[in-house]
Amino acid sequence: MQKYISVSEKLGFLLPILACGLTVVSLFGVNANRLHWGQLLAPLGLSVFLGFMLWVVFWAIPRTRHGSPIIASVTGIVIMTWMAFNWTVLPVAIILLAIAISANLAYAHIKVTKAVLLTLVALMLVVSLGQAGVNSISGTARAEIEIDPDIVLKSRPDIYFILPDRFPNHYAILESGYDNEGFIEKLRAMGFYVNDSALSSDEILASDRPVDTSRTPRFVASVLNMGVVVDIGTPYNIVSRMIKNHEVGKLLKANGYEYHHIGAWWTETEVNGMADYNYVYKSQSFMPDDELAVAVLDRSLFRYLTTCPFQYITASDSIDEIRRQQHLFQLNTFIDIASSAPSPKFTFVHLLLPHPPYVWSADGSPNTDNLIPLPEQYMAQIKYTEGYLLQMVSSIKDDNAIIIIQADEGMAYTDNELNLQLSNTQWNGVLSAWRIPGISEDVLKTQRPEEVLKCAIDSLR
Repeated sequence: MQKYISVSEKLGFLLPILACGLTVVSLFGVNANRLHWGQLLAPLGLSVFLGFMLWVVFWAIPRTRHGSPIIASVTGIVIMTWMAFNWTVLPVAIILLAIAISANLAYAHIKVTKAVLLTLVALMLVVSLGQAGVNSISGTARAEIEIDPDIVLKSRPDIYFILPDRFPNHYAILESGYDNEGFIEKLRAMGFYVNDSALSSDEILASDRPVDTSRTPRFVASVLNMGVVVDIGTPYNIVSRMIKNHEVGKLLKANGYEYHHIGAWWTETEVNGMADYNYVYKSQSFMPDDELAVAVLDRSLFRYLTTCPFQYITASDSIDEIRRQQHLFQLNTFIDIASSAPSPKFTFVHLLLPHPPYVWSADGSPNTDNLIPLPEQYMAQIKYTEGYLLQMVSSIKDDNAIIIIQADEGMAYTDNELNLQLSNTQWNGVLSAWRIPGISEDVLKTQRPEEVLKCAIDSLR
C-alpha cells in the first residue's frame, strides 16, 4: 500500500529555500548602507539554488529523507552565515544535524527532531535578522571627516606608506629576547624618526582578549582617513567602506597624485577601486572586486570555495611557497614603482610580514621546519622583514620623498596561550619609522601612529 504523503512533505523543499533566502536578505541588510538593493538579485538567486539543491541531496538519502527540509535549512544557514556566527553556532548545528541523520527517523522520533531543528532555524534567522537591523541603524553613526576637495597642496613630493603587519616596536622586541638596535640605527641614518616605544591607540590589553581580529581593519581605516578614531564597536562593513574609499586617497588624487596600490592577501587591502594601478600576486579570489562580493559571498562559506584553495590544489608550489612568492612580488613591484613610476605618486603597500604564516628564516631562506617553537619562528621572520624593509627604503633615491613605515598592531601569535603571555608593550607596541622632510622630531613625537599620514599631508598645505 502506498504511504500517504502530506502536503507539508510535498512542499518541504520550500523551507530551505525560504531559510537561505531570508539569511541572504539579512546579510544584505547588514551592508544596506553601502549597497544598492538592486544588487540583491544575484545572491538571492544563489541562495534559492543552494536551498533547493541541499534539499535534493538530503531527500535522496533514505535516512535523512523525512528530515530533509530541516536538515537542508540548517546546513544552508550555516554555509551562508559562516563568517557571522563562525564557531558559536556551528558546533550546535553539527550536533543537531548528526542527531537527525543518525537517529531512526521513525514517526515516534521525527516530530521531536523536527521541533528541535526548527527551533534552531528560527533562532539563527532571528539573530541574523536582528544583527542586520542593529548594524543598519548604527552604521550611520560614524562621524564623517569633512575634507575640502578643493584643497591645493603647495608641494607634491612622492609619498610611500608601508604597513608591515604585526611588527612590534623596539622595546617590545627587546622583551622577546632580541635587540634590533642595528636595524633602528640604519633607519635613523637614512633620515627616519623612529619612536622606540610607540604604542597603538587601541585600549584592548593583552590580558583582555587573546586575539582581536578587528585591530588591523580599525587601524587601517583610521590612518587612511586622517587619523579619525574608529571605535572597537564600529560595524565591520563601516570599517571596510572607510578602507575602500579612504580620504587620503581622495585628497591626493584630487591634487594630481598617481595612486599605486600593492595589495596583500587580506580582502580589504587586496585591491582598491580608487587606485590608478593595483598590483596583486595571483589574486586570491575570482569573484568580482565589488562591494557585493565582499558583503555577501566573501562573508560566507563560499569564500573558501571561490578563493585560494583552487589555486593551491592546481599549483605546483606549496601554500608556504606561494606566500613567499607573494612577498617577493610585493618587494620587486615596490622597487619598480620607486624607480620608474612618474611623480607625484602615492604608493601604498600592505605587507603580511612578519604576520604568520612563518615562511621565512632570518637569513632569507625558506622556513620549512614546523617543529621550531612559534616564538622563535616569529622572531626569525621579524629579522627577515627588517632586511626586506631596508631594501624597500634603499630603492627610493629621492631625498624629498615622504616615507612612512608604520605597523598596524603589535605581537600576536596563532596560539592563544602564547598571546596570553604577552605584555601590554608586546601586544600594543608598533614599529613607527617616519621620514617626513621639514617636520622636526619634536613635532613627530606628539603624533599618534594613526595620525602620521594626516601629519605628512598637513605639512604640504
